[in-house]
Amino acid sequence: CFMCVLRLQYPVFSEQNTLTVRQSDILLLISKGHQTKQIAYNLGVKPETVSAHLKAIRRKLGAKTNAHAVKLWIEMFYSERNRSDNQSG
Repeated sequence: CFMCVLRLQYPVFSEQNTLTVRQSDILLLISKGHQTKQIAYNLGVKPETVSAHLKAIRRKLGAKTNAHAVKLWIEMFYSERNRSDNQSG
């Protein structure tokens, strides 16, 4: 599946607990430069569904834009990863 390949290529984007898997999929595609219509086509949903997910993502992360959401999401992942590394070492 399309998203399975992306999750394997970009594991950073598959380990977030804050967002659902679908929301993570959408942020991954946004981070790769895909537009709402392209994402909808790739995921087999309507563009309105993708827009609703993006709105929920921005709300959850406190982001004003999709790009800001991607930035916050990546920062959260690395922050959590560093915390885990410090606890185990």
